[in-house]
Order: sequence, then C-alpha cells, then structure tokens
Amino acid sequence: GGEALEVKRFLEQEKGRAETNRLLREIPSICAEIPQALESRFGRLGELGVDLGIDRDNNVWILEVNSKPGRRVFSLIHNLDAERRAVRNPIQYACFLLKGV
Repeated sequence: GGEALEVKRFLEQEKGRAETNRLLREIPSICAEIPQALESRFGRLGELGVDLGIDRDNNVWILEVNSKPGRRVFSLIHNLDAERRAVRNPIQYACFLLKGV
C-alpha cells in the first residue's frame, strides 16, 4: 500500500536538506561494508538489495539484505538510468568473474 519515491526528494521533505545530505553520505559507506561481510561467510553473491530504515533520531538501520533484489522500484520512480544500471551491473560483474580478475 506504499508509494515509491526517489530517496533524496523524500528525505528532504522529511528531514531537511542538511540532514539529507549527511544521510546520503553515510548510507553508501554503510552499504559498502555489507558485501564483504556477507561474502566472507557465504561466498560470492553477485548482487545485493539492501533495505534500510531511518529512525526518528536519524540513525540508519539495515532492515534486510536480499541476494536477488527487485528492480521494479526504478521504473516506479521513473529513474531510467538506475533501471539500465540494474540490468547492466550483473552482466558486468559476470564478465569480471569470467576474466578471473
């Protein structure tokens, strides 16, 4: 029953511009640690979908990590570039693995 919104626009409405900018700097650094932690335990996963939450005190929480992330949200928020990257990135990763780099 929810609505898909572009994260920056939503956060600016809810948290203001300064806090949004801080969160948008923090979120990628949190997400960058997840693959290494999971792959050290479970092996290569290819791609991950990370669901995050932000509480009233502006703490970022990892809600869940999916090994087969959905891509529909990118079309719902009309982000054609993200849609294209969501298709291209797994292919590029497979090529990377194939080359043995």
